[in-house]
Parts: sequence; structure tokens; C-alpha cells
Amino acid sequence: LISAAIAASITALGFFSFFRHDEARKPVDPTPQPPAAGVLIDSLLEIPRVPSNSDIGFLNLVTAPGLPPDQRNRIVSEGLRTLDKWAATVAEQTWKNHHRYLKNPGEFQNEAGWKLAMMCTVLGQDFKVRYDPSLTSAEQQNASNQRFFSNPDSVFLTGCLGGSRIGTCASLPVLHVAIGRRVGYPMHLVAAKGHLFARWDDGKGTRVNLEAANAGGFTSHPDSHYRAWPRAITPQEEKSGRYLQNLTVEESLAIFMSTRAA
Repeated sequence: LISAAIAASITALGFFSFFRHDEARKPVDPTPQPPAAGVLIDSLLEIPRVPSNSDIGFLNLVTAPGLPPDQRNRIVSEGLRTLDKWAATVAEQTWKNHHRYLKNPGEFQNEAGWKLAMMCTVLGQDFKVRYDPSLTSAEQQNASNQRFFSNPDSVFLTGCLGGSRIGTCASLPVLHVAIGRRVGYPMHLVAAKGHLFARWDDGKGTRVNLEAANAGGFTSHPDSHYRAWPRAITPQEEKSGRYLQNLTVEESLAIFMSTRAA
């Protein structure tokens, strides 16, 4: 799927082993100087078709702006290791506490909802991930692009996984999908109008939306909620397939590129 020249450029970065989330990851050699961010992004965009099992966490990290060229390999590598570590903790805590669900399953929407709630609990309580406090009010969230997107850490995984542990609706759903897929959950990124959220959808009838734009914990809204919030979606817009659909990996990459541009 990838031409020899493109594969060589990505491999030179030490990133190719991270491209597919089901392959063993190898430490990145910090010695070679990575090319400019634009070179890597150009390589991604030249791929005829991005593999459907590509790691959404990798794609988000490598498109994040503002990473020092001499530290890009390290930051991306450390970010992926953090995702793996957090996913292992989510899996362990979910297994240890599964008896809580079995004891009273009627207390929860379904088992998928319970598992998502456990994931949110671990990310919030154990790893202190939170919504960027500088963008918590409705006024701040509806601020101009120059303000909302002014800090890359607020809208890319570099903030969720870095020292600040912050994110917004542009990055927290990506975190939920990246962690969930590592645990084996059928997670998808979904776009509303001016908003992103995550969704558990096994294609067999079990479907739970996971909202990230809240003070913490687990919140789930039906699709009807997003038809009116944060901006109204017309029937014609929804019919076009732009909104409320599970995004493909290529559509997710397109959103990351749009976020980078903003």
C-alpha cells in the first residue's frame, strides 16, 4: 500500500513500526535527525490508502504542530508507550472490578457502557486527564479559532499524554478511541457539527456514545442530542454522511489535518 520511497521516509523516522497498532513496537533510535514535520505529513498524504487498522493515536501525534524537530521521535515514541501503559491499566482495572457489573447489571445502560465508564474513571482518577480548564466555559469553547486552537496541547494528544494532562473535544475522544482499541473495544471517532465524540459500536446492535466535553467521568448522549448541540445539524447535512457517522481512519486523519491547520 505504501511506495518504497514513502515507506523509506517513514522508516527513517523510526515511525513505521508504530503505523499499525497490531504490530510489535520497537524503541525509536534517537540518534538520526528526523526530517521536518511537513516531510512526514507529506508522506502520510501520499499513501494511496491508509490501512484501516492504523493506530489513531500515532496519526494524531505525528500531525501535532509545534513539536521541536530534534524531539519529535522521542515525543511520539513516549506518547505511544503511554497509551499502551494506560490501556494495560484500563484492562486490568476493568477485569478486577467486573464483579461490580455482574452484581447489579441493571444499574448500567449495558456492559459496554459500564466498560466505558471504567475507562473514563481510570483516565480521570489514575492519570488525572481533564478538560483544559482554560476552555471549560461555553464562552471559551465557542471562542474564535485563533483562541480555541491557539495551544496545540489543548487539541492534540500531546496535551492529554504530556505533563499537563489536558485536552478538549478535539483530543479527548481521540484518546478514548486510542485506548479503547488497544483494549479491544470497537471504538470509533464521530463528528457532530463543530464537535467530536467517541462511540462504541460493535456493528451488532450495541452502540454507546461517549461524551468528552464534561467535567469528568462518564457521560453518554443519544445521537438526537448532537443533532441540536453544539450546533444544529440539518437533515440534509446528516444525510450527506458528514455527521454522526463512524469515521474511517482516513477521515480521522483529515480531521487531524484540519485541526492542525486551525
